[in-house]
Amino acid sequence: MTKKMCCCSYNIGRAWNKPCEQCPVPSTDEFAILCGSERPGYYIDITTGRVIDIDECREIPGVCENGVCINMIGSFRCECPVGFIYNDKLLICEDIDECQNGPVCQQNADCLNMPGSYRCECKAGYRFTPTGQCLDRNECLENPGICNPGQCIDMLGSYRCICPNGYKTTPDRSMCVDMDECERQPCGNGTCKNTVGSYNCLCYLGFQNSHNGDCIDIDECSTQRGLCRNGQCINAVGSFLCVCNDGYELSLDGRVCKDINECAVNPGTCGGGTCQNMDGTYKCNCQAGYYLHEETCKDIDECSKSSEICMFGTCSNTEGSFNCLCPEGFQLSESGLRCLGKRMCGWMKREYMMLQHALTLQYNVWKLAGDRWSTVFWLFHDSLLYSSWFCCLSLDETKGGSEQISFPSPHLCACLYTYLMCVLRLGGGVLSSLLGSSHYKH
Repeated sequence: MTKKMCCCSYNIGRAWNKPCEQCPVPSTDEFAILCGSERPGYYIDITTGRVIDIDECREIPGVCENGVCINMIGSFRCECPVGFIYNDKLLICEDIDECQNGPVCQQNADCLNMPGSYRCECKAGYRFTPTGQCLDRNECLENPGICNPGQCIDMLGSYRCICPNGYKTTPDRSMCVDMDECERQPCGNGTCKNTVGSYNCLCYLGFQNSHNGDCIDIDECSTQRGLCRNGQCINAVGSFLCVCNDGYELSLDGRVCKDINECAVNPGTCGGGTCQNMDGTYKCNCQAGYYLHEETCKDIDECSKSSEICMFGTCSNTEGSFNCLCPEGFQLSESGLRCLGKRMCGWMKREYMMLQHALTLQYNVWKLAGDRWSTVFWLFHDSLLYSSWFCCLSLDETKGGSEQISFPSPHLCACLYTYLMCVLRLGGGVLSSLLGSSHYKH
């Protein structure tokens, strides 16, 4: 569109171009110079010089929109259809919104404006009857499964759903949808898995499902037999703990207490003895000459234990044993426990004298050192079948003749200070003498 068409047309333009240039005002010299006429709606044909009417309906796009544009000499007019009204500023036919002109529809209906008209529609929850009325709809009957799996309750112009456990209504209460129970984290010590209308708890290790469906602790100590054997089972949340008894240690899987082999863990446990592993403990087996003291084998000091060891000699303790050192005139017995006089006992001739329950034998002992006799009294204990007697021999070799030794009991031999205990054995035609409990053969 040219500036002349915009500014010279009837009641069309007020300005032209970008940025806007104001059109000259009609009946002014500027208007006459541009348009060739002082009145709008005309222009001068520059070739013929004639005044020509401007056809605004053809030259001006969009004029009389929604209506009919009718050109007139020096102007134009718009005829608008029913339901429209002419806008002289926009030069178009505008729709009339009948719904804004008060209530035009029946009860329970909504007015819907349309181009050049309007329409009445029943509100949601109502239905249109042949008589033109809007009556309540019973959605529960029209749509039997609308609230499935809940219950449908009809209301005036609407309805609502009552949903069972595991479901919830939509914001408008028109449907029952699954409720995601896992959003509230109901499982605690487990993983929640939502299902339609419900949920499942997948419990962690050490937990189990309760009657409420959540996860509770398993008391392994009371439900699992043989757990923490050889120890004490202590239940903990989701687990348990084995406290082992002395002599046991926890297995790699932490479920039982196994025996500790003290002999292998501490090779020197028993010192010089032999370590014997036992269930939950161990035992030290000591060799001869050793005794057990505070779980280890220690040497026995035989010299301090018995005063009879190495009699008439010197006792020297050694590791696990001892030695007897005999003075001059004595020699070590075969057992190594006594020092014996080299000329203490000799051949004997005997005389018998029988008493009721005991036999006293009188021996004359011939001293190898000279023709001196020493009288010895013997006590024969209980029976002639015994092969041993206990006697008292005089240690004083300077005495001549004989001495008589008395015994306090037929079953006990007691020697005087100057006499020594001697045991004689008869057998195989050979008479042997013993000093104390040591053997000495003649």
